[in-house]
Amino acid sequence: MPVRSLLALLALLAAGPADAASIFSYGGDLLVGSPTGAFRDYVSVAGGLSGFALWAAPRGFLGFRVDGSSALYGSETLHVPVARQLSRISVDVTTDNWIAHVAAGPQLMVPSGRVRPYVNAFAGLSYFSTTSEATADYQAVLLAGSTNYDSTAFSWGAGAGIRVPFGSRRVALDAGARYVRSGRVSYLIKGDLHDDGHGGVSFTPRRGPADLVEFRLGVSIGR
Repeated sequence: MPVRSLLALLALLAAGPADAASIFSYGGDLLVGSPTGAFRDYVSVAGGLSGFALWAAPRGFLGFRVDGSSALYGSETLHVPVARQLSRISVDVTTDNWIAHVAAGPQLMVPSGRVRPYVNAFAGLSYFSTTSEATADYQAVLLAGSTNYDSTAFSWGAGAGIRVPFGSRRVALDAGARYVRSGRVSYLIKGDLHDDGHGGVSFTPRRGPADLVEFRLGVSIGR
């Protein structure tokens, strides 16, 4: 699942080496994604988690930022029998559509004050995946899971936000937005995956830009 990969990435970033002459900070957010352009014709909203790590010069305005995010943009659950000969025994099959971003780039910021605005630009990768999991009725026990389809595309964009430090000044409220533009990418949406009646699945991927505006609200720790 992309959320697990995101948490692993952020753990590596937090444990990475930091230059003694630089200041390291990190944070996490809840995000709501609003699709734009052709992507909006198929997807109304996405929701998930994001995180970042930032290295900046002491008392400087320039830093280097690494971001990761994972959001769910479609989900459906079907109640299906284990087999045609066992129609009285059924499982819940949940199919989720995910989009994940990993990107890096420069950030300009106001390093002090009660309200600290920032802007950034970035480039990286967008990863789209459709996964299915089967769980036992009434027990939420995972029986099986698989990735039905995935694809990757180059992405880039820009963002802006503000940090409002709390009393300690090392912990701050962080609110912002960013525009993520993906190149032409193949992806599935809710309802695109169909059982073929022979133990397999069929689908026709959609192809085109999948641009997104992410609105974020969370906390940052450090500078």
